[in-house]
Amino acid sequence: AHCMGTSGRAIMALHLAILTLLALLTTIGSVQSARPKDTPKEFRLADEDGVGHTVWSFHTSEDKKSSWFFNTKTQTSQWRDPRTADPADNRALALGLFALPFLVVFLLGGLYIYIVYRNDPARLSGPKKGKKNSSLRTPVQSDSPRGTAPPQAESKKQG
Repeated sequence: AHCMGTSGRAIMALHLAILTLLALLTTIGSVQSARPKDTPKEFRLADEDGVGHTVWSFHTSEDKKSSWFFNTKTQTSQWRDPRTADPADNRALALGLFALPFLVVFLLGGLYIYIVYRNDPARLSGPKKGKKNSSLRTPVQSDSPRGTAPPQAESKKQG
């Protein structure tokens, strides 16, 4: 049985925390993007400048397969519910969460190399230079000249 050290447990806990965070954010994003069935026909939202308000109306097609929102102030329509966050914000968050594990691995790898360098710099110095193992370069000595075939075994004739 393999016993996991303290650092192994910490890394596993970090991975579980990241996966849990990703699952929660995915769930929150899907709940925000879903249009509730009880959307009122008209609702008011504060303008971006905070001074006035805009009336939005909710519309559904005759076949009930598509729905959209109409801004009565600008006379424009859109598919996205204006009460939810802009999808561009979600994309930036998703990209940041995607990059997070790579950043953590990069930082932990750098920390590991720094700790090894401080405690045992010889481990990072590579192979030792010096006397080379001559037994690996010594050719096998042979009595026969190169290019000749080895002698054939003689067959004994019994008579």
